[in-house]
Amino acid sequence: MSRRLSGGSERARPDKSFRLVRLATLIALVVGAGGAQAQKAPLPPISPNSTVRVLFSFFSEATSKQPISLIKARTGLFYGTTVGGEGDAGSVFSISEDGTFATLHFFRGSDGDLPYGQLFEGDDGSLYGTTILGGATYQGTAFRITPEGLFTILHDFGSDPSDGTHPWGGVVQGADGNFYGTTFDGGLKAVGTVYRMTPEGDVTILHNFSASGGYPNGQTLTLGADGLLYGGTIGVLTLHLYGTIFRISIDGEFKLLYSFPAPSPFDTTSGYGPVAPLVQASDGDFYGTTQFGSGPDAAGTVFRMTPNGKVKDGQDCVYRINRSGEYADLYDFTSQEAMSAGNLIPGDGAVRYYSFAQGGGTIQHRSDGDVFSINLELLSRDHGQGW
Repeated sequence: MSRRLSGGSERARPDKSFRLVRLATLIALVVGAGGAQAQKAPLPPISPNSTVRVLFSFFSEATSKQPISLIKARTGLFYGTTVGGEGDAGSVFSISEDGTFATLHFFRGSDGDLPYGQLFEGDDGSLYGTTILGGATYQGTAFRITPEGLFTILHDFGSDPSDGTHPWGGVVQGADGNFYGTTFDGGLKAVGTVYRMTPEGDVTILHNFSASGGYPNGQTLTLGADGLLYGGTIGVLTLHLYGTIFRISIDGEFKLLYSFPAPSPFDTTSGYGPVAPLVQASDGDFYGTTQFGSGPDAAGTVFRMTPNGKVKDGQDCVYRINRSGEYADLYDFTSQEAMSAGNLIPGDGAVRYYSFAQGGGTIQHRSDGDVFSINLELLSRDHGQGW
């Protein structure tokens, strides 16, 4: 299946070439080859007392290529999305803690393509998500899928001139029962939007981004304890922009909270280009990561932000960082185990965590990634790091 970029009119878009390059780069990062219907992949025997335990390995010739998101539902099952697979447009899967794997839906392009955004479990128990491409205009879709695999397209993005396009991030459900998300493109200024979507799929644009403020970074919005939505934009280095953090109410009241500073070789604490969704801790502050950092390594930072926008900055690994900014590298993945890892999901008792890895895998040169668990209690004992 060939993938094309957004269609539509050639109305005045002074940054069109840049927009096409960044979207093409995004697609290149997440597109994978297809494969046949999945069966549970054979795994080498692993002790149940192992620090890292693989639940399932993905294989390009047998399943849906690479995992790109993972959540844990209230039922205890995990749900995620992949790129590639039968139809070469991605899939939605479920997996249990004992490794029982099932593909719930293969995308076909007409119903979506590249389900890059993280799934969200709605109040009704269904899973809600988005695809970057595909749908009626091939500019992305929003969908609902039940745990049994009943799939419904809720919205085809790009359906009118003011609509957003290419919803890279997923959606979150507000207290009002509606869903909220961002698009990477489209809107009145052609550089992305924040939107509200009803459970039936009716979409209202709450905010249109402008090039001077950066582009939505494609990650899912975070619903704060105050009922407001928090998110970020990526930088545009040619415009001397290095990313922002913003908040927006469910009524569309938008406020820019923080603009990341320009990098400096003499500053090793500041980062720029926020990437992952913000996480709000019990102290009320938000924690996040940047893709780039200042100083000689420029490899990214962990930062803390108050709800009012005050920020303090704090490789392929699992790490912990306390509220004072003290950092500990807990587990480094080898190239065989993983090329990159996703978000950590706490299990029962907050000792064992679950996540996914892209590339690498338990069988070298064959696996396209794993779903795995990691026992932090064993990790602490083995590495001499107390909690």
